Amino acid sequence: MESISTALSGSASVRRSGRIHLRRERIITIIAFLLPAAAIFILLVILPVVQAAYYGFYKWNGLGPATNFVGLENYIRILSDEIFQKAILHNILLIALSLITQLPLALFCAILVGRHLRGRAVFRMIYFLPFVLSEVVTGLIWSFIYHPRAGLINWLLHLVFPTWEPPSWLGTPNLLVLCSIFVV
Repeated sequence: MESISTALSGSASVRRSGRIHLRRERIITIIAFLLPAAAIFILLVILPVVQAAYYGFYKWNGLGPATNFVGLENYIRILSDEIFQKAILHNILLIALSLITQLPLALFCAILVGRHLRGRAVFRMIYFLPFVLSEVVTGLIWSFIYHPRAGLINWLLHLVFPTWEPPSWLGTPNLLVLCSIFVV
């Protein structure tokens, strides 16, 4: 009887250690994916905010080191300024109105796109048309830029080099790859 209970508890501990190992691998994977984004966020958002708050305690011209410490004087002065107060109220009003109008409208559109309602295909077409159309327009503009005879690139190169023979930018495989890389 002891051997059965020992075998059962041994297999349970193997399962638990396997789960712990999987959890550890999962945590390492999550950290590996989050670390670059977190580093960029800290570098480009958090650090400038902290630096701006630090410089707010100094009378500083924006050049050179901040040496004249004034404490909360800058913050008191800006908070008592009427123009700043109006700007803050305008921002609060803008945020409130956009939340009141945009959030319900976005939820309504999401429901229309997701549900099986009559006319759903028409609504989807109208809703997604600007996204698709912008890509089409961008493609057409680049095709005009790369046009072999009347394209903008050939016209500019002909101005600089009068004897320029225009290549077929989108007709030659090697040039097509380079042009596509440049556009992207």
